[in-house]
Amino acid sequence: MIMGVSGGAVIPPLMGIACDAAGSQAGSVAVILGCSFYLLFCAFRSPVTES
Repeated sequence: MIMGVSGGAVIPPLMGIACDAAGSQAGSVAVILGCSFYLLFCAFRSPVTES
């Protein structure tokens, strides 16, 4: 829950900055793709092992 709240507070301003820098919505899409790749990395970085 903490990550959801902090992500909701940090990611939208980053999307706005990237959108302004790129001059189109491509900057916002790049931020969303970066977040998606980060989530995929966290999901698949380590296998679940049972002990």
